[in-house]
Amino acid sequence: MKSHRLVRFAKERYGISTNRSIEALFHALYEEGQNLSLNDALVKLGTERLNLPDGDELMAFLESEEGEDEVRADIHSGREMNQMSGVPFFVIGPEDESAAPLGISGAQKKETFLEIFEGFVKSSDDSTQRN
Repeated sequence: MKSHRLVRFAKERYGISTNRSIEALFHALYEEGQNLSLNDALVKLGTERLNLPDGDELMAFLESEEGEDEVRADIHSGREMNQMSGVPFFVIGPEDESAAPLGISGAQKKETFLEIFEGFVKSSDDSTQRN
């Protein structure tokens, strides 16, 4: 919940893209092994990786319950919109948003992902050739 709130905080107050925040969170979690349930770790990430100007403001936000209802609503609507029924769940789409994203529920073979990525590349190539 706290990481989700950090993403919303950074976007709403400082215009930092969701993708940038998520990349920073994933880097901290998977490459540095940080405990992202700790407020101190999130404040450090926010100030050092996202360049948020006020760590005290972020700490006060994380220590409050502000934004929790909005995050719960986001999670609920995401589950409904993407028909999430299992874990892991992936939403995959091209960065240029040239095609609608696809939702994939549950563990998948690498070939499944490769087919999806190749399909997006083909769609992108086709649209480029038409222009």
